[in-house]
Amino acid sequence: MQNADTIVELGAGNCRKSEVVIRALAGRKTSIKYAAIDIDAAALERALPALTRSIPNVHAVGIIGSFLDEKTYEMADGRKRAFALLGSTIGNMSINERQDLIRTVGRSIADREVFLVGADLAKSAETFHAAYNDKA
Repeated sequence: MQNADTIVELGAGNCRKSEVVIRALAGRKTSIKYAAIDIDAAALERALPALTRSIPNVHAVGIIGSFLDEKTYEMADGRKRAFALLGSTIGNMSINERQDLIRTVGRSIADREVFLVGADLAKSAETFHAAYNDKA
């Protein structure tokens, strides 16, 4: 990831999950690009200005769309991209959705680019219930 000039986060939401990665990369470069992909435009509109204020050498762009759609990745341009899917998203997907995601990213990623996938550790029943027992 250290060679990347662009971080493309899939399912960015409030952008907090990737902030540690962005800060680490921004500390090594004069500038980097952060392309936040999410279906929730309002979440990106709230998160991106705060992110760029706290990390000045980051140029952040919001891309409204699904990370299961290859056309979404065309908007996330960069010479050396690092794709990131952080948090529990992949654990919430069906096997078919996971396969579709990996195929989609595989068709979009270039030689020497990377795909970082994070997953939560096992959660207590109380934590799991609090996180997912809502009306959404």
